[in-house]
Amino acid sequence: GPYQLAVDLLKNNQVIDAKHNWNFGTGHLVIVGDVFDRGDKVNEMLWLIYKLEQQAKEQGGAVHYLLGNHEYMILHQDLRYVNKKYTEVAALLELDYTALYGKNTVLGRWLRSKPTLLKINNSVFVHGGISQAFLDQLPFDIASINATMSASIDVSKASMKATNFYSTYYGSTGPIWYRGYFYDPITDAEVDHILNQTHLEHIIVGHCSNEEVVSLYNQRIFGVDSSIKKGLYGELLFIIDGHYYRGTKEGTRIPF
Repeated sequence: GPYQLAVDLLKNNQVIDAKHNWNFGTGHLVIVGDVFDRGDKVNEMLWLIYKLEQQAKEQGGAVHYLLGNHEYMILHQDLRYVNKKYTEVAALLELDYTALYGKNTVLGRWLRSKPTLLKINNSVFVHGGISQAFLDQLPFDIASINATMSASIDVSKASMKATNFYSTYYGSTGPIWYRGYFYDPITDAEVDHILNQTHLEHIIVGHCSNEEVVSLYNQRIFGVDSSIKKGLYGELLFIIDGHYYRGTKEGTRIPF
């Protein structure tokens, strides 16, 4: 939602140019969810991502927008964190807010095409994280998990809660809600076990807010939620030739 901060962050780090066009060549930009809620320029941000996705593809790069818990909350009509502006707009239009992102709208169809997990090289990107409890319940098949989460968007919560589906995929140990790397710290050995099971070397997550991009467990876990939601500051994580850097709001790259 804090559109201007996001734009400044992307401009200062040369991901977009002064006219808000793609400027990152063949690079990849991954957004790990939670564009929705709190801020008052959610739609401006969505349309910017939509445009950059097309521009990046034309230059041989890519924009990947993953769905976080707040995207799924909106699509399931959970409006607890919606900015007041949008509740007023919905009332003026005499529409349910979620109807703006229904499957018959451009943005609604686009959102429904987005994954929950993404693997690039030896890293997986996901909003919350991958927990041992989640891995204990099903095979780690990214395509299958993405297809299952996507299919659940237009299924009611009541239907999902009728079985253990909701607790598995939407519960506190599921990929969009898990906070165990930060708030219920697990051991290095447990992280190693998760990475070995998933054949990964790194997991990059959002969801848990920090003051800057953080590295945990000897650079095996990275947290990229740098509290942009507050509208004051934010950072990017750069991965370049196997090296990791914090990209500050001002555009400085600080190595880990």
